[in-house]
Amino acid sequence: MEIEVIKKGELTGHNGSIYALSAGFLPNTFLSGSSDRFVAEWNMELMQQTKLAIQLEQPVYSICHVKDPNVAEGLLLIGNGKGGIHIINLQEKKEVKLLQIHAAPVFDLKYSEINNCVYSASSDGNIARIDLKNFNTSLKNICNQKVRQIALNKEENTLAIAAGDCSVRILDAISMEELHQFGAHAQSANSVAFHPSGDYLISGGKDAHFNIWNIKDKYKLVKSVPAHNYAVYGIAFNPQGTLMATASRDKTIKIWDAENFKMLKRIDRKQLSGHIHSVNRIIWHENGLLISGGDDKKIMVWEVNG
Repeated sequence: MEIEVIKKGELTGHNGSIYALSAGFLPNTFLSGSSDRFVAEWNMELMQQTKLAIQLEQPVYSICHVKDPNVAEGLLLIGNGKGGIHIINLQEKKEVKLLQIHAAPVFDLKYSEINNCVYSASSDGNIARIDLKNFNTSLKNICNQKVRQIALNKEENTLAIAAGDCSVRILDAISMEELHQFGAHAQSANSVAFHPSGDYLISGGKDAHFNIWNIKDKYKLVKSVPAHNYAVYGIAFNPQGTLMATASRDKTIKIWDAENFKMLKRIDRKQLSGHIHSVNRIIWHENGLLISGGDDKKIMVWEVNG
């Protein structure tokens, strides 16, 4: 497979590292969160910032847009550097609640529309389940190391957790009961994503590898790929499920064939005017554009054709 990558935009405005990205409420919009304590919204048609900007007292490590039957534009959940999760009413542009669930930075937030809840992962070694009906929370300890990322499968009944103790944990999304646990990487497991086919789980580690696990064979290792020079921080699939992107501390993004996991394209500063520092977060928007954010304080938007 041959692909073409075109840089569609380079968005500046944040004064700190970009740690969080999320699709926005309106089509062709997305949200970003930074160590500069701001959340911003961006329009990908105009390639510029919208009027929505939210300032917090702490660095922003995670953001998640969710639906709410009583709020047309939905709610925005923001995970901060001290373990708090802010809940913002986007219609009224105000905070409706601050949940102080964790004791350390909230690294990830994942929304389950089917279960009407959000899952959070924290540096304190815990994950939490937040009921969006009443904001009740249930906390579960995973390990005594940082919990970096959560993935939710297509059916939204299974969670995969990337943990700092080198393991990946598989949990029932409703009961939070642990179903499987396995050593995934030689060093911290940083990122995790379910393959769109439903057959595989992909994990990325501090060891610079991504590993492919067979879900239907008790998460047996299928293949270990030496993908980058440093830690793998993000994994994302395109809407068609044919391409996979990985982001790394080595300043690069790589595009892979999602069927045979062969590398198709390397995005870096030299070849495509990519990031000059660590790439911390990537999302593949439903409009087909790949979005990346890094320590260089920049957000980049990529069109990937193939």
